[in-house]
Amino acid sequence: FSYQNYQSVIVAVEFEGIEGYGEAMSRYEPLTLAKIVKYMFEMIRGKTIKPKEAFETIYSSLRVRGHTRGLEIEALSGIEMALWDIYCKIKKKSLATILGGEKRKSFSVLAGSVSCRASDLKKRIEQIKSLSIAGFKLKIGFGLQRDYECARNAKKLWEDAKVVLDSNCGYTFDNALLLSKKVKGIGIEWFEEPFYPDSFDDYLRLRRVSDVRIGGGESWFVKDLEDAVRLGLVDVLEPSVSRCGGVRIFHSAAKHAIKDGIAVCPMVGANSSLSLAASLQLASSLGLELVEYDPFDNPLYRVTEGFPSLHSGKLLLPSGDGIGVELDKRFLRRTSLKVIE
Repeated sequence: FSYQNYQSVIVAVEFEGIEGYGEAMSRYEPLTLAKIVKYMFEMIRGKTIKPKEAFETIYSSLRVRGHTRGLEIEALSGIEMALWDIYCKIKKKSLATILGGEKRKSFSVLAGSVSCRASDLKKRIEQIKSLSIAGFKLKIGFGLQRDYECARNAKKLWEDAKVVLDSNCGYTFDNALLLSKKVKGIGIEWFEEPFYPDSFDDYLRLRRVSDVRIGGGESWFVKDLEDAVRLGLVDVLEPSVSRCGGVRIFHSAAKHAIKDGIAVCPMVGANSSLSLAASLQLASSLGLELVEYDPFDNPLYRVTEGFPSLHSGKLLLPSGDGIGVELDKRFLRRTSLKVIE
């Protein structure tokens, strides 16, 4: 699936007349990722629809070849999510219920993401405020002083907003530490992804001395998430269900994080409403209050029928079985690059 500058791989699995849906996050070449999904699915076709068994079968094959990050795990995430959707539909229960219960049914949201360009910043903030959304992620990573001024301007334009600084791995340790000191007094919620995802030592050092909370997780896969929690690399864990390895990997890492006093906020970004629905199910089962949401006419949100919509600035948990949503197949037929069976 590709639409304008948004793209994703939608995974549909059928078992005895029941369809399950998942998403494999794609930033580049969605057809390549779709072929990897097909290749992996052949490992389990006709053998199992149990999410855990399917995951272990595929992951063990990837692991012996060293393919435990990136495209392969993104593809596995989409398959695993679709199997969870089927499994829960067979049980006639929501994913949140299966994972331990629906602890919340409405969620505050952070808009992601807002540009630092002055004209865009003011326009986007006015749009977000009009929707009664709690706050937003601010894209930084353009230089220490410029990023500081952008953060300060954002808070001046909307003093009460929850603002997260998202640098997309754009900082060295020294500059990240300087920025954390400079923004200490302006009320930043956390500093997301200051470093490359494999820079564990820098994450650990910065968290110990930073004046603001440190976040990360959208670029961590399977064992990365487990290790990040075990080592205490961040104050806020931000896994992506369509990327990290799927529902079970997300849920396990988040449970351990919460137990260790680490906050959790699902990363959704420019993904589709399938990932958003699955993230809300996970958030409900874990009792999370805050999730990321794209309010800027994300065309990938048209993948599902009647979801999402905001109610007084909050997202509601989808009410159906499984991840709670159904595909808008007419929209997909109009916009899909190719269907691979």
